[in-house]
Amino acid sequence: MGIKEGIIFVVGAAIGAASTYFILKDKFEQQANEEAEQTKKYYEELYSNKEETQSEPVEEVVKVEPMKTKEERGEPDYNDIIDKLNYNKYSTDVPDSEGNPRPAKRPYQISMDDYNTDTRQIKKIISCFEEDGICMDNDTKEVLDNVAKDIGMDNIELIGMDGEDEIYIRNEQLGIDYNIVSEPGSYEDFIDE
Repeated sequence: MGIKEGIIFVVGAAIGAASTYFILKDKFEQQANEEAEQTKKYYEELYSNKEETQSEPVEEVVKVEPMKTKEERGEPDYNDIIDKLNYNKYSTDVPDSEGNPRPAKRPYQISMDDYNTDTRQIKKIISCFEEDGICMDNDTKEVLDNVAKDIGMDNIELIGMDGEDEIYIRNEQLGIDYNIVSEPGSYEDFIDE
């Protein structure tokens, strides 16, 4: 192939590339213009519909009914059910001194050995007077305000069973081990002495 044929080939290739460029350019410009028109029409319709709906006020009527009670809605009183079934909010059980499971967060009976050997718990001696059932902290001489929470009423009833004049109760929630000693007489008699 000579120089003349090489030049003709290069010029032909350049003319072919230029004509391809212009043909494709026109095609893609036309496609872009069509897409732009479609997009314009879409948004014009969208906004014209919004203006139409906004120009017409819509009255929305909302009926508000008075709030019904649990009984009217047919719901049970869950707190009442929990109390009746003697459930509490704690589910972890721990064994007491006899191996019986007890809820961990409620006060439960422990053995004298557990009371004496467990150093993690605060130790308190409580006098429980037989006549009036009042429980007093032996260190402060103050009456316990909440025996049910601190010791547990069911645990107080254990005093005197099986001839025991004292019991040991653990309250993990408060971090206290109680040595509860039965005392003859009443709290009032004790104060008057």
